[in-house]
Amino acid sequence: AAMLADQTGNAPIAYSPIDNYVGYPGLPLTERVYGLGVWREREAPDGTLLDGSSPGGFGFSPWIDTERGVVGVLLVEDRLTDVMGTYLELKRLVREIVDGGAVASSSGPVSGLRLEVPSPNPARHRATLRFELATPEWTRLELLDARGRRVRLLDAGWRPAGEHRVSLDLSRLAPGIYRAVLRTRDGRQVQPLTVVR
Repeated sequence: AAMLADQTGNAPIAYSPIDNYVGYPGLPLTERVYGLGVWREREAPDGTLLDGSSPGGFGFSPWIDTERGVVGVLLVEDRLTDVMGTYLELKRLVREIVDGGAVASSSGPVSGLRLEVPSPNPARHRATLRFELATPEWTRLELLDARGRRVRLLDAGWRPAGEHRVSLDLSRLAPGIYRAVLRTRDGRQVQPLTVVR
């Protein structure tokens, strides 16, 4: 409890490894606070720690998410400045997956972006992404990697109302964490996808 508690009080913070990322999704604090060997990245209004981390100068970046009961480590050897964006995006994706996927806009004509993967070995098969449109709509379905870079444009264009299916060849994807992102005029829906070999 002492390690995770705020140990800085009103002392000024000269430097924090995430100073350049203030405003990044999931980092609402404008002031970084330090415990004992841990940066307090997110906290509840009552000051309870929600997300703590201890990124090292060479990129090794562990974290604890007390809100979800999750811990993780990005195990790399690189400059911390080159790793920080990947680290924050990885944490955001883990939160999204643990929370059951994210829907940025639940209103509008799109419902139910779902991923169907055949068994017994999904890594060597095709998967199907399904979504339903209540009205005709322009859509764009992309596959993004853990850093938010587009891996593949899966589908784009004007679609009629009804259910739509888009096939995805999983055998051509490297192991890793991905997101299928369906965009419309009214927002987007996200379906996490993890490929393990």
